[in-house]
Amino acid sequence: MLSEIIKIDGDKPLLASAPTTGATATSENPEEFKEGRVTDTSSLAFLMKENRIMSLDLMSQKLIEIETLKDTYMAKLLPTSNKSLLVVGGQTTKQRSAKQTQIKNNVTELYWNELTNEWRVSQKDFLKVPRISFGACFTRAKTHIVVTGGFTTDFKPTKKTEVYSVNANAWS
Repeated sequence: MLSEIIKIDGDKPLLASAPTTGATATSENPEEFKEGRVTDTSSLAFLMKENRIMSLDLMSQKLIEIETLKDTYMAKLLPTSNKSLLVVGGQTTKQRSAKQTQIKNNVTELYWNELTNEWRVSQKDFLKVPRISFGACFTRAKTHIVVTGGFTTDFKPTKKTEVYSVNANAWS
C-alpha cells in the first residue's frame, strides 16, 4: 500500500524504503523528482497531498510532483492510464470548516505529452453537482466514470449520481 511506501515529513513526501543504489526520493536534490519521464512500461500510482498531484513510479520508486492545482483540495484522482488522470471535484481550502470554503465542480485532466516530455493540464466538462468526499469508479471498459454521494454546497449531503462519458467529455 502507498501508506507503507510513503511517509510525509512536514510538507515533503519521502519514500520510507528506497533502493540503496542510484538516485532515490530521499536524495538531497529535490529537483531530480519534479519531472519524470513516463514510458509505456512505467507503472505509476497517483496521490494528492493538499493541492499537489504526485506520481510514484512503482518500479524505480521515484516520487514525482506532477502539478500544483490552485485552490483545489480533497479532490478525487481517477487514473485513466499510465499517462493520464482526472482530478474530480474538491474544495477551495484545506480546512473543511472554513467559512470561505467552496465546493468545486471542476474536472481537470493531467496527461503526459510525449512530444514535450512533460505533464499537461486540460479542463474537462464540469460536474453537474459540485462535491467532495464522494464515491467514484470506472465502468469495466473504462469508458464511463460513475460518481455518487458526498457533500455539496454548504456541506450538505447528496445522494445524486452522475455518469461521465470519457469519450464524449460529458456528464449525464
